[in-house]
Amino acid sequence: MTEHHASVRWKRTSADFTYDTYNRAHEVTFKSGAIRYPASAAAKFKGDDDRVDPEEAYVGSLSACHMLTFLAICARKRLTVDSYEDDAVGIMEKGSNGKLWVSRVTLRPRIEFAPGTSPDAAALAEIHHLSHGECFIANSVRPTCRWSHSPRATVSARRVAALLRNRRLPILGSCTNPDSQHPRRRAAGISGRSSDPGEQRYMWSYTVTIENRGADTVQLLSRHWHITDGHGQVKEVKAPGVVGAQPVIAPGQKFQYTSGCPLSTASGYMSGKYEMRSSSGEKFEAEIPAFLLESPRTAADSLAPSLIGFFTSQMSS
Repeated sequence: MTEHHASVRWKRTSADFTYDTYNRAHEVTFKSGAIRYPASAAAKFKGDDDRVDPEEAYVGSLSACHMLTFLAICARKRLTVDSYEDDAVGIMEKGSNGKLWVSRVTLRPRIEFAPGTSPDAAALAEIHHLSHGECFIANSVRPTCRWSHSPRATVSARRVAALLRNRRLPILGSCTNPDSQHPRRRAAGISGRSSDPGEQRYMWSYTVTIENRGADTVQLLSRHWHITDGHGQVKEVKAPGVVGAQPVIAPGQKFQYTSGCPLSTASGYMSGKYEMRSSSGEKFEAEIPAFLLESPRTAADSLAPSLIGFFTSQMSS
């Protein structure tokens, strides 16, 4: 067990003490006063915008803890990290009980590795998954705090570019949680109608959009998935087409489908590739970087926030 100390000091500087007039500015100190930072309530709550508010400090703590855990794991794996930057964002809103809470935090790490040590997309996603599982701060707000590698960014879409022989075929992917309070985020989720946690059965739903931004018409011939559960057990799926179809996608067109994935654990991740064929008969592969299957809890379940992180990592080889 370890102890961690912080001291908060506030003194009234306003002429009177009403909700509208009392000062929110205060000081937080660490290391017996050796380190100080100016703090306040958020400006929306009559605080000082040039000081750190508790919600910002909370978001920074989650981001820093994830980073430190990530660096430790990479060091043990002998993957040399040259730089790590993150612009984290926390969202505060009213829960189902009408009270404000930090409902989710999004991490956006940009990571550079030393030449020759860059992990592939699946390995990078696994390191992030392990980092979240070992992060002290994330663990402190469980059970609803989850690191979820959504294959979508911003509004729930992460653009995945498959590049082979100078051919670019971006794939947009998402996973859908039918019970989510934020359906536009389309985070990875479990279908309650098919899942039975008591029987260790979890059915995941995911949606993939394939967009052809090239000049040639292409056809999706087959899929190849690697599905890894929470115990590290890997299942391979190889089959023709997707959802019983081998779609032909013209330039500028999209094909979207929704499918499911059963797991025996409450979390895991998927990665894979599609075999494609151009109108000239040339075959190529469109790779799908790993994305996590995590189960976020809604605000009705608890006042602890869910941590939903998507990662746009910049790696140097």
